[in-house]
Amino acid sequence: MTDSLVTPCTFFIEENPLDIKWRPAWFNRREWLNELLFSTDHGSSKSLAQHLKDDNHCVALALIDLDLFTAITVKTLNDIGVPVTAWLVLPEEQDYWSNLSNVGDTVYRVNQFIDWMEKNGLSFTGLGIDWEPPIQMHFSRNGKKVYPRAFPEYLKKRNFKAMASLQFELSYVNVTLGIETELYVMPSLLSWAFGLRQQPVVDRHVIMAYSTMLPGLIGSTRLAYRLMCAGDPKASVAYGIASGIRHSSPGRDFGGGKLPRHLTLQELARCIKHTPVANRKQPSYLFALNNSSVVHMWESAAKLAGD
Repeated sequence: MTDSLVTPCTFFIEENPLDIKWRPAWFNRREWLNELLFSTDHGSSKSLAQHLKDDNHCVALALIDLDLFTAITVKTLNDIGVPVTAWLVLPEEQDYWSNLSNVGDTVYRVNQFIDWMEKNGLSFTGLGIDWEPPIQMHFSRNGKKVYPRAFPEYLKKRNFKAMASLQFELSYVNVTLGIETELYVMPSLLSWAFGLRQQPVVDRHVIMAYSTMLPGLIGSTRLAYRLMCAGDPKASVAYGIASGIRHSSPGRDFGGGKLPRHLTLQELARCIKHTPVANRKQPSYLFALNNSSVVHMWESAAKLAGD
């Protein structure tokens, strides 16, 4: 199998401002994004954004703030020619990720996104929604898991009627605005366990493969990916966690400061290689981009998987 089946890649970019602990207090997300994507101070003759464009990669940028600074970042990526997917997340007090308990908030956020995009003259190739359990279900409080209490509360708050409104907005984004819609979902069995099987209809499902966790639990990378992709051969796969900074995670901190395990180059190559062929032919995703070495890691792993 050739590496053309696994490249290019869409790189998630998250880095919530609250989680950037390794920077000075004055260092905000806008400065971090500017340094990550557009700086040439890291010894290269071209910026990371230019590298992404030259190698036909894309980014899925978490829209934590729909503000002018984020708009400037997206506009600069547009001007360089890097395709951008709007990774829609909710304000922290609304649980950050979308699910059946906050569908109304998601509908409102989609409308905010459309207004913000049009006001600032921005271009997006995709709109992605993270369809996960309420974020508080991932934390522990006083050494006790929140999940046993939060899950029943989530089940009671589910709003099935609001799904029609969300579907209407996503159809408008797709048909009228010409932007593809995608849903970032757990593997089927986990979605069922967390009460997330009812989902809006979108152009693409992206299965969050939890590459550093599920294959180890199951004991076989090949079997793990067959199970994760079972029944959905047109779904894309999001691999992760990858980080270009040894002592920093590229996403949310759910471990109380404990660093999650990151993929090695060889592990990522093995995950790509054992993904079912039909799913490998779909666009690939990697969580997450926080350093140029993540791009080099992907390209090397894709080549290894194809050899």
